[in-house]
Amino acid sequence: MIFDIERERADTDRLRSEVFFGIGSLETDAGRRREALNLAEGHPAKPPPVHLDMVDDMRRFAAQLAARSDPTLQISRVEIVDEFHATVPGVVLNRALRSFYSTTEEDREI
Repeated sequence: MIFDIERERADTDRLRSEVFFGIGSLETDAGRRREALNLAEGHPAKPPPVHLDMVDDMRRFAAQLAARSDPTLQISRVEIVDEFHATVPGVVLNRALRSFYSTTEEDREI
């Protein structure tokens, strides 16, 4: 749905924004199934049989935004190696804050 909403607004909205995307490299369909191996059947965190690859979705959405070629939109993204959905939030938050509050381009390296 977010892809469609962005596509509808791409020609009219100037974002004037700084966007940071962060994700664990194991937030793929195979990774989320591996993460849930030790969960009992019926556990609420057990993934449904539907295919879901959040890494691919993030890459595609960031690319869709970048395709706007909007000079007022700054996009940063990072994939944290060997992190799952449950283990990545603290690392991504740290990287996002460092990115947003850095004062030099060198400090912005994530």
